[in-house]
Amino acid sequence: MPHGWIGPREVRYDEPLSQIAPAARRTLPNPERPGPVPPNDPPALRGRPGGPGGGRPALPLREWLLWLLAALAARLLYGWLMHPRLAGAFGWIGDDGYDEIARLWLGGGGYVRWPGGPPTLERLPLYPLFLAAAFKAGGAHGETLAYVLQSALSTLALLPLGALAGRLAGANACRAALALGLTHPIGYLYNFRLMSEPVHLALVAGFLWLAARWIEEGGAARAAACGAALGAALVTRSSLAPLAPFLLGAAALARVAVCSGRDAGRGPGAEGGAPRGARIWRASGSIGVAVAACVLVLSPWLWRARALGGGLISSGSAAAAYHGLAVSRAAWQGGDLGEVDRRSDQDLEARLRAALPGLRPEDRRWEVERERVTRRLVWGEIAPHPWRRLVETFRNLALAWYLTYTPRATAVAAFFQVPLLAAVAVAARRRGRRWPPGWWPALILLAGQTLLQALFYPHFRFTACATWVALALAAEVCAAEVRGQRARASTLA
Repeated sequence: MPHGWIGPREVRYDEPLSQIAPAARRTLPNPERPGPVPPNDPPALRGRPGGPGGGRPALPLREWLLWLLAALAARLLYGWLMHPRLAGAFGWIGDDGYDEIARLWLGGGGYVRWPGGPPTLERLPLYPLFLAAAFKAGGAHGETLAYVLQSALSTLALLPLGALAGRLAGANACRAALALGLTHPIGYLYNFRLMSEPVHLALVAGFLWLAARWIEEGGAARAAACGAALGAALVTRSSLAPLAPFLLGAAALARVAVCSGRDAGRGPGAEGGAPRGARIWRASGSIGVAVAACVLVLSPWLWRARALGGGLISSGSAAAAYHGLAVSRAAWQGGDLGEVDRRSDQDLEARLRAALPGLRPEDRRWEVERERVTRRLVWGEIAPHPWRRLVETFRNLALAWYLTYTPRATAVAAFFQVPLLAAVAVAARRRGRRWPPGWWPALILLAGQTLLQALFYPHFRFTACATWVALALAAEVCAAEVRGQRARASTLA
């Protein structure tokens, strides 16, 4: 009889729970308990490798397509019918200047923020290049094409969401995750605005899924794809740059843990029963491939930043932290936080001009020197009152998930995010330390992005990737609740 499947007789899955002997009932597959899957495991729970805790959900291709088509239709209908009204009601105006960079680059003006301006490091390149491609392909309707493509990328981000939830708790959790991703506003709000969130979310979600595949199944190609996806996310937005070593490190440790485990020689992508030392050595090689792929994607931008004398990733992160500190201090006082952010920007510009009297925004060294001075100003805000900053950070851990610039928008965000946080707490309490290795990078992202935004800039928009991970955890809670209700109904029957 297979290891891990001990009982008085083989259990049929179509039997009511009340007719199954207690000894056999205790051995039913449990997504919260790691272990091999019995050979008669139903398709809804079958996966590879490691069973419900680590396998892929066996949803039919037709069902995946139906979910994706429904999500894309909902996103496009929202963009054309509802977004213009909501944008006016909530004050969603303006963008981050990516479109101007894209148009200037298409016109031969270089990678600059205004005509005739110096080369910029303040905006990372992948999203402006995405917009440039959309503008060129769409011609007069280039902006509309960009909105449609962003909606499509937001829809494709559902694939990793469903797959991660399915690896954690089976096909029903996969369906619950797709339903939550279909209805949550984070998948809608930025698709019809020229902001980088849809592209970044799709890349980060793809990285988490590729990391889970690499961790559980191995392979140099999967490792390279995982590292390349992370590198692409880092040249789209710099918000995850402090977490990048931890994300890759968590994936590497998880891969080593899988290779050194007792079931490492089983399943697709396994090492064929090789000695433990050989398995770990091969895992180390694939870790090097992942790191090399990430660095290779980053290298053109890093070379350009070095040539211009700038930092590793972006020259705008310190300014965002400066504004975030002001928003964080004013968050509990109510009022228009957008106005607080604008006043903070004016204050920063005044202090920069006083600290850099010989430089102007038109100068080539302006961005680099501004970043250096702004970092010093941010540290000057934090260092004199470290305990106060610690208290503010602790207070902002939940606030970072739903705070926006206006009280009304904050209330709407809290309506969605507070139950989501409660579901994350329930999932964490149920699992404790029993997490599949393929989920380690996702947990690092969830905790790390929450902490970063609580420390520097609490805002609903900036925790989009962590929200995507939380949706997968909430799907597990929903699936577990449904299983519990069915089991109780079967027992009563």
